[in-house]
Amino acid sequence: MCGAEIAIVILSQDGKVFSFGHPCVDTLVERFLGEEPPSTK
Repeated sequence: MCGAEIAIVILSQDGKVFSFGHPCVDTLVERFLGEEPPSTK
């Protein structure tokens, strides 16, 4: 309801990666790295 976008990435001691994101982890990481995909508006 507040328009927040979040990505959580956790690396376990065993080397396994767990992630959660809203709307999508990949989209948020790409935006964070400056690789934002073209707008679909």
